Amino acid sequence: MLTATDKIWLMRAALDGYIVVEPKYLLPLEATETTEPRGQTYAGIRKNSQWFTAHLSATQAKSSAFYVTRTQLEAAPAWVKAIEPIAADPK
Repeated sequence: MLTATDKIWLMRAALDGYIVVEPKYLLPLEATETTEPRGQTYAGIRKNSQWFTAHLSATQAKSSAFYVTRTQLEAAPAWVKAIEPIAADPK
C-alpha cells in the first residue's frame, strides 16, 4: 500500500519524465525438503498469473518469474502472502 508521500513522489517522477520501476522481491520457502543436495525452493509467478514453486540449485540462475513486485504480492493467494519476501536486484 502506498503512503501519501509515496504517491506524491510517484506523481512528481512521472511529471518529470522518470520511469518508475517497482522494487523486486524473491520468495524463498524456508524449511522445505527436497531430494536435491543444495539450493533453495522459491515461489514465482508465470505470465498467465499462475503461482508456482521450484527448487533451484545454488548455481542455477533465477528466471524473471521468480522476481515479483509488491503489487503482485498484494494480489497473490494466501499461501504466497505467508512467505517473507526478500529484496532482490534482478540482473
